[in-house]
Amino acid sequence: MFLDKLKISSKIWLPAIIFTIALIAVAGIAAQNMKQTLLTDRQDKVRSVVEEAHSILEGYVAKAKSGELSTEDAQKQAREIIKSIRYGRSEYLWINDTKNIMIMHPIKPALDGKTLDKLQDKNGKYLFSEFIKAVQNKDGVGFVDYYWPKPGFEEPVQKISFVSLVKDWGWIVGSGLYTDDVDAAFWAQFKIFAVMVVVALLVAGTISFLVAQNLSKGLSRISDKMSHIAESKLDIEVDGQHRGDE
Repeated sequence: MFLDKLKISSKIWLPAIIFTIALIAVAGIAAQNMKQTLLTDRQDKVRSVVEEAHSILEGYVAKAKSGELSTEDAQKQAREIIKSIRYGRSEYLWINDTKNIMIMHPIKPALDGKTLDKLQDKNGKYLFSEFIKAVQNKDGVGFVDYYWPKPGFEEPVQKISFVSLVKDWGWIVGSGLYTDDVDAAFWAQFKIFAVMVVVALLVAGTISFLVAQNLSKGLSRISDKMSHIAESKLDIEVDGQHRGDE
């Protein structure tokens, strides 16, 4: 049997090693689950906001169809309402169309009216082409992840956006939430788990070492006494009779 071939010290260390490996696995799984929960929360939040904006736009589509407003006026009013919406810290919505033209961007108005089919993030992803692809399904909605600068900053960071197609106008309304802090939270939590693992390993290792030392000394004394007995030296004092493990 495998265990029969191990030394006493190895047998003592084995549970500590197994415990440490299990703790590392549990810590990794817990941190990953936390990251996924945070990402799912972001997705649910941005989807809810975009769906509400889509309903607003569809309301103006209905007004244009009924003749209550001209299409031009309906689109103008719809743009202004979507432009004014803010949520979270400084999150916003934008509108582009299915021809890669920016209809309205509240943070970078210089983009309005421009064709953005060549706009890429730092990884080479064509953002607005991806937005168009994302809504090419029966539901007309989808998620797209990419890199984009936060308002007031130049350096692009991770972002996930939800986009929804307004079919009658060929508009795509979207919004995104930055996810760089999700990775930061993941690593922060992972560091906490790592410290816990190290502390647990040190405690388990120290205890295992002390137990191994204690047992080794006891077994060494017994071995010496047995040698004396084997040599017919029976007038020896047997040590360790007070021990509970011998």
